[in-house]
Amino acid sequence: MNKNSLGVKAAQAGDLAKAEFLFKQAYEEDRSNQGIFQNIIRVMQMRGDIDGLIDYYEQKHRSYSRDNATMNIVMQISEIALRTGRQKRARKILTDRANQGDYSAAIIVPLSELLFENNELEQAKIILIKAIEINREDPSLLTNLAVIETELGNYQIADKLYRKVTQKRPNEFLGYYNYSKFKLAIGNPDEANILLKKANCIVQDTEESKELQKLINEYKGNLESELAEVYAYIESKSWEAAYKKLEACGEMKYTKKWLAAACELPENRQRMLQVNNICDPEVVVKCHQLLQANEILIQDLIAAIREESSLAWNRADKPTTGGYQTYELLKDSKKKSIIQLKKEIVKVIAESGNEVIHQQLENSLSGWGVILKRGGYQKKHTHTDAELSGVIYLQTTEESNGEGCLMFSGHKKKIVKPQPGMLVVFPSHLPHETIPYNEDYERICIAFNATGKLS
Repeated sequence: MNKNSLGVKAAQAGDLAKAEFLFKQAYEEDRSNQGIFQNIIRVMQMRGDIDGLIDYYEQKHRSYSRDNATMNIVMQISEIALRTGRQKRARKILTDRANQGDYSAAIIVPLSELLFENNELEQAKIILIKAIEINREDPSLLTNLAVIETELGNYQIADKLYRKVTQKRPNEFLGYYNYSKFKLAIGNPDEANILLKKANCIVQDTEESKELQKLINEYKGNLESELAEVYAYIESKSWEAAYKKLEACGEMKYTKKWLAAACELPENRQRMLQVNNICDPEVVVKCHQLLQANEILIQDLIAAIREESSLAWNRADKPTTGGYQTYELLKDSKKKSIIQLKKEIVKVIAESGNEVIHQQLENSLSGWGVILKRGGYQKKHTHTDAELSGVIYLQTTEESNGEGCLMFSGHKKKIVKPQPGMLVVFPSHLPHETIPYNEDYERICIAFNATGKLS
């Protein structure tokens, strides 16, 4: 009986260590037998030795063979690394493969997604363009490039890419669905609706399409959601109707979105809903002088924003108008200035009365840089997918009549005049906006959300 067969027998008997030893001996004797390597993968996964498996792959199997068996091994190992949270190791496997000349969609799609997650947008764009040239405009590569171009603010290019995907694959749900999401993100709900209907003609009643349809309806102001109806009452100042609708919201009651709507009601209705304090910016908004105006860290943070490749003018689906906004700036950043800022933010939140699990909160901080030009402002919005929100001001205008100020704009209002180094922290459900200003001086800040638990 050969060693591979003996390994199978040992595995069936539950002796996984012996099975692994035998399979590896068998593979040393016959490197062309990919079935033996598959057995090694299975038994090492069963033993929970994922790092050992990846090490073994890198030592013994890093060949550039383009045959299906070899490609299957590469994809299996990279998928195992991704599934078990070993993103860096997966990236190395896929990068090595690309450096060997393999620009297949199977390699470049997951690699570009890892680069995207790490905010390396330009690098992701370069490898996608090269892969598309080689693979004759593969739809999965085109889609990923469209995502990257969207984040870089190149919306016309992204639109052409999404359209090309639907032309190449007119009978696939995903192409129309992704194109619909893009159209909604850039503020075209009617076109998004048409594209989603085409997707639904291909595959009906998916959970993804139902959720997207809900977002389109809410964007258009349709009364198909409970909160859309509440906001219609608020707009017409039908306070009693809005109150009754919020009171009857059931499972949605006291969620962040529900609280955001409740903040628009007069104080007497808020009191009836028992939310008057948490909707009062005078009570819940906290201001701190986090940094001194002349600190070097402020200049380092401004440089980090200006150097960010994702800095885009009037970024789609964001409240910034008349200014630039980055994609993710804080999460997983390796810049010393960003790391230091995150630690300072967490420290202030903890010292201001919130008992915070520091590591969890710091890891959950997600932020973006904003540079407003003359006449720029942030439209009224909330951050109802977070626990806590805030902004650190780095460079501010000199206006004294309220222009350029942060305004909490629920029924009860509060205006905060920003200063360089000022940190403002507030509950994420609180409606807020920026008052436009008329100076040529740029207003620069980093806004952030935290999803970490606060007790």
